[in-house]
Amino acid sequence: ACSFDDPKTVDGQVCQTFMEAAKRQGLLRDDTEYERCMSEAVIFQMPQQLRRFFCVILLYCNPTKPVDLWNSFKAHMTEDFMQQIDAETAEPMAFYAIDGKLKEQGRSCSDFGISSSTSVPY
Repeated sequence: ACSFDDPKTVDGQVCQTFMEAAKRQGLLRDDTEYERCMSEAVIFQMPQQLRRFFCVILLYCNPTKPVDLWNSFKAHMTEDFMQQIDAETAEPMAFYAIDGKLKEQGRSCSDFGISSSTSVPY
């Protein structure tokens, strides 16, 4: 006979929730692969290339938490701007560079829940 605990059992251990069981079995998508890709790209790519790569991930990979991905790697994607201006201005500039690339494809940062906290002074 089956019980409600059967679907929550993974490798002989009963998980607290069905979600936890699905995650332990690798059935749920997460952004680990995209984080690994970005981490590797940081080693070899310039900030402008990182921003383009980030756009590719957003457009074609549909990460589950794009804001977290942005927050994890925005320091690397702003390095070129940081050489010329302060961090407070560099981040929105990187944001607008990414947003511009996304708009070329008919999308925007807001489609992915990413917003700029400040505007760029021109």
